[in-house]
Amino acid sequence: MDPGSASKFDLSYFKLVLKRKGLFQSDAALTTSATTKSYINQLVQGSLSQFCRIWCSHGENGQD
Repeated sequence: MDPGSASKFDLSYFKLVLKRKGLFQSDAALTTSATTKSYINQLVQGSLSQFCRIWCSHGENGQD
């Protein structure tokens, strides 16, 4: 969901969210919570495989 990589799945969406350049109001909301902002920072600093480990490890439905 970002203009630079619309045809592939990568971390650029999260980089844009941290720069406050998300597409939706809900994107900006991701940085207002210390918990979700911490996850995003971890994702941006890591690799795509690390992204999958962090994001997919939060319960059956993606939640703790």
